[in-house]
Amino acid sequence: MDILVVLALIVLGYFAGGRAERSHFARLAIEERMLVDIPHSNLKKFSKGLAGEVQLVHSSVVISQDYFKMIMGSLVNLFGGRIHAYEALMDRARREAIVRVKKQARDMGATAIYNLRLETSSISQGSTNKQLGTVEVIAYATAFKQNHAEL
Repeated sequence: MDILVVLALIVLGYFAGGRAERSHFARLAIEERMLVDIPHSNLKKFSKGLAGEVQLVHSSVVISQDYFKMIMGSLVNLFGGRIHAYEALMDRARREAIVRVKKQARDMGATAIYNLRLETSSISQGSTNKQLGTVEVIAYATAFKQNHAEL
């Protein structure tokens, strides 16, 4: 009986987690399209000769993987190979962090962000369990607000 409960929870996690992930990807695509007018670059300097204000913008995102994908990732980890579920987790976190930085830049009236940096860390559950299940992505950049006289 206990095995049936565990299997039911795994199946439920598979469908609920997949739905949540698809929903998050769809929302990110919409937000990225809405912020396409704010270019971002990892270059340290933007264009020379432009006058304007700069300000630091930053965001922190923590996203967790569902248990079904963690179990599947653990199995792949035993035999080796790409862990697609973790790649999707990292992609979601990275894209969400960049969207948040762009929103913050837009709120201050910026026209571009540059010197974009991303830092990642995995958050494990306890010191003995090094299994990736939750990831944090920190994004920070310099937002550039062009002076109106330059326009």
